[in-house]
Amino acid sequence: MYSGYVNIDYLDIQDITILGGASFVSNNSTNQGNVVNWTINLPVSKNYYWIGGTGNWSDPDHWSLSSGGTHTTCIPDGLDNVFFDANSFTAIGQSVTVNVNGVCNNMNWTGAKDKPTFKSAGSGELYINGSLTFIGAMALAFTNNITFNSAVMGNTITTAGMSFGGPVYFSGTGGWTLQDNFNVTGWLYFNQGSLNTNNMNLNCLYFYSYVTNIKRSLTLGSSVITCKDMW
Repeated sequence: MYSGYVNIDYLDIQDITILGGASFVSNNSTNQGNVVNWTINLPVSKNYYWIGGTGNWSDPDHWSLSSGGTHTTCIPDGLDNVFFDANSFTAIGQSVTVNVNGVCNNMNWTGAKDKPTFKSAGSGELYINGSLTFIGAMALAFTNNITFNSAVMGNTITTAGMSFGGPVYFSGTGGWTLQDNFNVTGWLYFNQGSLNTNNMNLNCLYFYSYVTNIKRSLTLGSSVITCKDMW
């Protein structure tokens, strides 16, 4: 039996079990699900607001801690909520580009004006640990992976007619409830957690949920799932 003490900082931890007698403590870190025998102390959650119109997710000059405020020196992490609102854009068709792996807790576009575009570039993926709210007055050109990765129940997804262009993954032990129809032109992977389609329709190219030994729950109600390729 091993003993000892390991103290580390600033990690997103998932699918790791500690065996033996050593104590593992991770400060300012997040539990992304399926983590056993760790002590994880969460960082303080913050609200980040997009500012300055067109830009890259990785640029702290486009993130503020207040709506329309001055830029910060950091970008959001997995516990932080991100907002795109009336003070985010200044001209028609400006865009937010996820050029690195972006991560947040809740994402909300309510109030954003001038029909902004949310898109991906390079290998940049998006990880949402909470709820998502899109609006109809925007454009979605995101073709890389988007992962809904939560360890808590009660998350909601509002797409407002937007269609995901790349693969969408549901992971983690948490739960999501659709607020309107869900459209994916690519593959949808339901790997873990609880998904309640809430009587909304789901359209995708391919619905994949063939993961062994991992609990998951799919509640359909009167929803219709349409797969253009296969189930």
